[in-house]
Amino acid sequence: MKLDVKDLTVSYRMRRTGESLLAIRDLSFGVAARSFVTIVGPSGCGKSTLLKAIAGLIPPAAGEIWLDGRSLRRPGQDRAMVFQSPALLPWRTVLQNVRYGLELQGADRRLATQRALDHIRLVGLAGFEESYPTELSEGMRQRVNLARALATEPELLLLDEPFAALDSQTRLFMQLELQSIWARTQSMALFVTHQITEAILLGDQVVVLSGRPARVKEIIQVALPRPRSMDMKRSAEFNQLEERIWDLVGQEVMAMGGFAHLGQEALGTGDKDAGG
Repeated sequence: MKLDVKDLTVSYRMRRTGESLLAIRDLSFGVAARSFVTIVGPSGCGKSTLLKAIAGLIPPAAGEIWLDGRSLRRPGQDRAMVFQSPALLPWRTVLQNVRYGLELQGADRRLATQRALDHIRLVGLAGFEESYPTELSEGMRQRVNLARALATEPELLLLDEPFAALDSQTRLFMQLELQSIWARTQSMALFVTHQITEAILLGDQVVVLSGRPARVKEIIQVALPRPRSMDMKRSAEFNQLEERIWDLVGQEVMAMGGFAHLGQEALGTGDKDAGG
């Protein structure tokens, strides 16, 4: 396994109350090189916390995270994270924003500029190099965010619900675009999402987390051929995967006391993208 998470436990102190919250307990899974792995689970179960721990932004209370045999304890150039909000610097152009991560790494300016231009083209924004974030749509800003992360050529790309703020039409387009970009870069990727259909469409594997404190409930293999189209969502195999993952997430929601008044049968017939 290229990425190996072993018996990970993460807790943090809540700012308002000062109390310690156990977010993840004894969580283990592995990811092979060049894999795209998606992560789903009940709301608030610790999905984003898991990504931040792997990124080195939150220290583990126990357990180990290994990337290609190296123990991860702090942020590093081998990882790049894409958050839900693009968080672009408004006074910088698209080119300058994409180049920013390379500048922080001390890259040669000419090399940084060329690599930034390559990745701007990769995400389909050629011609917008001198535009400012305020001149772009939300979907375009998120593509700049993705290009900035990819330009550093990380071994591991971490994506924390990057499409959550987009409208449904743009989100569908970005799902297809991300598949195409990932196929060309072949980076290893971990992608957190609330949408089960999105998790299946993008992932080689879907890691289903339990309610908090999170642990791995099950890992589902997705054997659908690539490249994947929206038409696949209507296939019997896709629907079977969707039902299976929704049942797993629904069990955890029920165990946490959520929607208890509906009962398991009613929960299983609702919006399958609402509970992940």
